Amino acid sequence: MDSPKQSVLVLDGDMVAALTIARSLARRGVRVDLASHLAGVTASYSRAVTGFYCYPDPLSREDAFLDWLEKHLSFNQYDLVIPVTERTLVPISQHRAQLSGSTIAMAASDSLEVVLDKARTIALADELDIPVPVSITINGPGELKGVDGRFQYPVVIKPARSVGRSGHGRAQLKVEYAFTGEQLDARVRHALHFGPVILQEYVKGDGVGVEILAREGDILYAFQHQRLHEVPLTGGGSSLRKSVAVEPALLDAT
Repeated sequence: MDSPKQSVLVLDGDMVAALTIARSLARRGVRVDLASHLAGVTASYSRAVTGFYCYPDPLSREDAFLDWLEKHLSFNQYDLVIPVTERTLVPISQHRAQLSGSTIAMAASDSLEVVLDKARTIALADELDIPVPVSITINGPGELKGVDGRFQYPVVIKPARSVGRSGHGRAQLKVEYAFTGEQLDARVRHALHFGPVILQEYVKGDGVGVEILAREGDILYAFQHQRLHEVPLTGGGSSLRKSVAVEPALLDAT
C-alpha cells in the first residue's frame, strides 16, 4: 500500500518564487496548495498546484490574514507551511503561538529579527569584520543635519525593513537614490514615516548574491547568482539573474 503524499501550503502565491517552489515540490511527489491575497494569480493555473486559496491582504488586514490562516490550517492537514515573503513571514513570526500546531518553514524569532532589520545585519557583519558600505542609520528628521556632507552622490536610501509600519498599517518599501541634497532630505523624511532609514554610500560594480541552505549553522548547500538586470536600471530589485560559481571569499562571509 502506497504511503500518503506529503502536503505543503505555499503562501504569497502571486510571487514567481512561489511557483518555483511549487514546481520543485511537485516534481518530488509532494501535494502543493497555493494561497495569495490576490485572486487568479498565474501560479494558480500551474499543473504543480492542487488547490488555490485567497486570503486577506496581510499588509492592510493583518489580523484577518492570521485568522484566515489559523482556520485554514485547522481544517487542512499540511506537513509544512512556506511563507515566501516578509508580507506573510513577519505576522506569522510575531504570532507563532497562534499557529503552534503547524510546522512552518521559518527561522527562530531572534534570528529573524537580525535578518529582517538591515541595521542589525550591518552591525553584525561589522562585528565579524565582514566589509560593508559606509552606513548611517537615521531614526528621525533631526538626525539629518550634517549628513549631506558625509556622502558623495548618489546616496542610497534604504529602509531598515523591507516592510514598514505606519499609523495606516504595514507597507512594502523599496530602496531609493538621492542625487541632490534636496532629494535626500525629502525622500528620507518620507521614508521615516515607516521606520528607521539607512543611508549608504553607493558602490558601483556587479551585483551578486549567495544563497545557502543551512541547519543549525551547518551549510548543506550553497548557490551564487549574478544580477544581469535590475528594476529600476539605476539599481533595485533584480529582474534577471544567472547562476555562477560560488566564490570562496563570499561563501566565507556568508
